[in-house]
Amino acid sequence: MRFEDSLARAKGQGSGHSGHHHFIAQRLSAVFLLLLSPMLALWLLQQIPFEYENLRHAFSDPWVASLWALWLLAGTYHAQLGIQMVLEDYIQHLAWRYSLMISSYIILSFSLFWAWAALIKLLVYE
Repeated sequence: MRFEDSLARAKGQGSGHSGHHHFIAQRLSAVFLLLLSPMLALWLLQQIPFEYENLRHAFSDPWVASLWALWLLAGTYHAQLGIQMVLEDYIQHLAWRYSLMISSYIILSFSLFWAWAALIKLLVYE
């Protein structure tokens, strides 16, 4: 028994008429991370030896802090999309699925804002 009409099959959409946005968003965040991660890794390697005061001074540059903030945002968003996909695919019980999704959103949001607060603290370092 099929739950999609012929127009939905022709457009490549399933019975929920969604999924395309999720797929595109995950791929775009992955490409953004692929472009930004090597650049930030090379910047971080240039900071060797990792002494506390040198790192605080290096992170106080607004451009560097902005790139790290964008990297954190893209990484958190990409992780949220991946966790959501895994939960939708493998957790059949709806109450468990939604409670785990809400928990993951809360944990990832808290982690992102905590990391941004640390970056802001480093940015205002004098």
